[in-house]
This record gives sequence, structure tokens and C-alpha cells, in this order.
Amino acid sequence: MNMQAIKIRHGNALRLLAALLLLAFVLSIGQASRAANDDDEVWLMVKAGERRLELVGDYSYRMDGGGQVDFKDGGRVIELPEGLTILVNDKKIEGEQRVRESESVRVVNSRGEQLWTLSPVRRQEMSW
Repeated sequence: MNMQAIKIRHGNALRLLAALLLLAFVLSIGQASRAANDDDEVWLMVKAGERRLELVGDYSYRMDGGGQVDFKDGGRVIELPEGLTILVNDKKIEGEQRVRESESVRVVNSRGEQLWTLSPVRRQEMSW
């Protein structure tokens, strides 16, 4: 087998290595920035198994509808009674899911009737 090694001068090899490291660094910053922006949009954590809705970050919520719920932790946690289903973008949530501002949240009963809709409100946008 005839293998030929690519010869790179020592100075060029260091420049190439530096350029590759810089590129890797820039790419990692872009990914971290996108992940941070995604997290900024998350306003609610759904924990369907525990029947809990937990506010994330600097958000409050608007809750339209009626029925009984338990509010915990100064209203930042909503505990739902047994038999209710949480829908995010009209899909039933079974486990945990992070909810972004652009997604809709509804709570329905066992017959599929809507009891509540929840929507995010940033605290600085609230007027008392």
C-alpha cells in the first residue's frame, strides 16, 4: 500500500490548528446562544404525571376558564385535580414538557371539554 503523508510546515500547521480552534469556538458560541434564546422563551414546565404546571423565569400567566385548582408557591405552581388532561398545541402531555411563548396550553376534562386556557405574561408587562 502506497501511503503518502501530507507535509505541512511547522508554522503552517500552527496557523491551521489556530484557525480550526477559532472556528470550533465560534460554532460553540452560536449553539450556546441559540440554546439560551430557546430557554428565554420557556415560560411553563408541564409535569403531567404530577398534574403540575410550574412557571419558569420571570413569567406570570393569564388563566381563562373555570374550575378548581390548587395554587402553591405563591401562585407559581398550579396543581390540577385528578382526571384532567394538559394539552400543549392540542397534543396530550404524558410526562414533562417545557412550553414556549408561541405554544398554546389548554386543560380539558375527561369528556374533552375545555376548562382553562393559559397564556404567558412577562412580569414587567403586568399592570396592577
